[in-house]
Amino acid sequence: MKKFLVVYNFCGVNSDNFDMWIDHLTSIISQRDAHFDLVISGCLISEYSKNRLTEYLSSSRLKENGEIYIDFIEELHPVNVTFNHSCIKCSEVSDYEGYLFLSSDIKILNDIDLSRMFKFHYGHNVGISNFIVDNENWIPTHISQELWTKLQNEHSDFPFGLSINCDCVIFDSLIYKTYKKLIPDIFRSWCTESTFPFICASVNKVHKCHDNSLTVHHAIDRREGSSAIAKSGCEKGCDDLYRSSRSVQERLLSEEAFLCGFGYAESHHYIHKGTREAVEKIYLVHDENAYISDYHPKDPDRLINFIDKNLYLSNEELDYNVIQSFFKKV
Repeated sequence: MKKFLVVYNFCGVNSDNFDMWIDHLTSIISQRDAHFDLVISGCLISEYSKNRLTEYLSSSRLKENGEIYIDFIEELHPVNVTFNHSCIKCSEVSDYEGYLFLSSDIKILNDIDLSRMFKFHYGHNVGISNFIVDNENWIPTHISQELWTKLQNEHSDFPFGLSINCDCVIFDSLIYKTYKKLIPDIFRSWCTESTFPFICASVNKVHKCHDNSLTVHHAIDRREGSSAIAKSGCEKGCDDLYRSSRSVQERLLSEEAFLCGFGYAESHHYIHKGTREAVEKIYLVHDENAYISDYHPKDPDRLINFIDKNLYLSNEELDYNVIQSFFKKV
C-alpha cells in the first residue's frame, strides 16, 4: 500500500490559533481508508501551545497505524522552508509516495477525503495535485472562467502559466527524489505556484486539479500565511526572493530560463496586466518550442538542471541541517 506524508503547516508569529489547530488536526486524525503518517510543522509556536499540542497528539492514533511526528521550527522562515524541513526530517525515517501540504486554515470535511486525494494523485500520472478550497471567490478570475467552468465537472491539467493557491496540494515523491526538496524555497511571498507546471514537466508528470466534487474548507479569516509574511504584515510581490544571492532577473528571467522551457508568473502577462509585475515585466512566458507537447520538454535534463539551480536555495544560501528545530515521533 502506498504511504503518504501529511504535513500540517502552522505559524505562531502573529497569533496563537490553538483552537483551530486542534479542530483541523482532528479532521486529519479521523480519516479512514488512508495510509499516511502525520507531521505537524510549526514555526515559532509558544511553549504553552507546543505542550498542549504534544499532549493532544500523544493521546491520538491514526486509524491505519501511521506514525505522528512533531517538528517545531525555532527560527523565522517562510512556510516553503518549514514544509521542506519537515518533509526532509520525516523522509530520513520513512519512505513516502507523496507529500500533502495542508495550510493551517484548511479543514478536511469528510473522513474519506484523504483517501480520495491519494487515489486521485496516483490515478493520473500527477506530479503536483491541487484540490479546490472554498471561500476563495477570486479563483475564476485568476485561472480564467473557461477553466473554472470545466473544473465544475471534470479534472483538468493546468495550462502552463495558471495555477491556484498552494493550500491543499500533494507533491509526488519523484520531485523529492529529483530535487531533495519539494516546494521551491527561494520565495518569501508570491508566485511559488506559477512554477509548479514546469517542475512537473521536468519529471515527466503533469500539474493537475481535482474537480469541484472534492472541496475542503478554507477558514480564510484565520489565515496565517507564511511566517515571514505574518511577521512583516505584507506581501511584497514576484521579485521578493528569500535569502537569494541573485536577483529575480538573474535567477528566473534569464536567457537560459527561456531556452530550457521555464516560465515564471505568466498570469501577469495574460491576466493580471495592471499589476506592478506586469508593468515592470517581472514575468517570463515560456517558449513553446522547448516542448514536444504540453508537459513533455525536448530536453528534460536541461530543465531539471535549471530548476535545481534556480528554484531551490543552495546550501550556501540556506543550510537545512543547521535550522534550529525540535523534531520527534510522538
